[in-house]
Amino acid sequence: MTLLSCRLRWYAYETGRLLLRHWKALFLVLSVLLPAMMPVFEQTRILGAPVLATLSPQHGSIWRFAWLMLLEASAALWFLIQRNAIGGGALMAYFRSLPCQPLQLRRTNLVVLILADTPLLLPVLAAMLTLAVLPQRGMHFLYVLDVLLTAMGTQLFLLEGSWRRGPWLLLANLLLVTGLDANGALSLILLSTGALTGLWIILTPVDLSRPMRLPDCLRRSSIARGKSSRQLGSLRLPPLLRLSARILCDDYRSSSVARSLALLLLVIGAIVLMQIWRFDSRALPLTLIIEALMALISANAYRDLLQAHHHAAPYRLSLPLSPAALAQADSLVVVLAYLPFALAVASAVAIHRHVADALVSLCSVVLMAPLLAALRIPQVYAPRQSLILACLLTGAWTLLVWRILL
Repeated sequence: MTLLSCRLRWYAYETGRLLLRHWKALFLVLSVLLPAMMPVFEQTRILGAPVLATLSPQHGSIWRFAWLMLLEASAALWFLIQRNAIGGGALMAYFRSLPCQPLQLRRTNLVVLILADTPLLLPVLAAMLTLAVLPQRGMHFLYVLDVLLTAMGTQLFLLEGSWRRGPWLLLANLLLVTGLDANGALSLILLSTGALTGLWIILTPVDLSRPMRLPDCLRRSSIARGKSSRQLGSLRLPPLLRLSARILCDDYRSSSVARSLALLLLVIGAIVLMQIWRFDSRALPLTLIIEALMALISANAYRDLLQAHHHAAPYRLSLPLSPAALAQADSLVVVLAYLPFALAVASAVAIHRHVADALVSLCSVVLMAPLLAALRIPQVYAPRQSLILACLLTGAWTLLVWRILL
């Protein structure tokens, strides 16, 4: 209980207020989007739609597997955003030096994960309430249970770094998809086996004191690739740029991966929506909106960079570095990380539209880059109101670019 209480206190200290703000934002969005006169059952069905979408008979096995991977990627993204708070941070460096049992650590990780995943459990609960009044709910309940177990297994996989469980997670997903495609007793057997596999992944701890070793050939090649990439990076990047890039890639790797996944999901969603619209005249306004959203997400990297610079301030102030040069390096690194995703959306429009619209889409990327550099200002001078100021600045800038280009 001491370990659990310390972990819960650490989580509340690190991101408890953030979780409360997420709940407030979730209830605000639901209150705005859900119609007031809609029956409660219909509102529940809408909330559970992301989980229940796979049960539609019009989708094939490939689509269902891709959708399950997307759901698990969303759960992984939610975990990576707050990995330090969930994992215990510096607190676990002390507890790992104590004789703690792996089963005790696994139980503690599960409790903290369930607490952190409370906003994600709302669609699962809504899906179960929706299925409670439908026929053949036994099979469907097993499906929802499988989705919940595999999503939590993915988060534990990322939290503990237990690569031995990767093949078992893939097996659980394959059993889930094949169970949905099968009929009768075979479907029940496959879904039950998938649920038992997910339950085994969650409840059985992994002995992390014996890390899994790669084969010698793969280990040597990976070490060689790592050395060559570091040497190339040191040759190509100036020192300040390399410093900012190392902060994001090494010290705040989880946050950087989470931002990259969010940007990738935005790119995929925008391209899919444009294909549904057959790249008509709505593609260019959507490109501007997506680029603005990507700028807001990418601007969160400034918080990590400023925090790292603050921690290293005693050493940094002893060096002949001007604050302007450091700010320029941070802005350039963030803009360079943003450009590939923005160019992906603009290139999709440029390929399917005529030359004038292609030039407009590419010019929008160029005009959005200064916005990303300007979003550093609220993080520096008004960190408490940075989100509101960044949204206002992004909205005004997007409207200005809209008037110029469209």
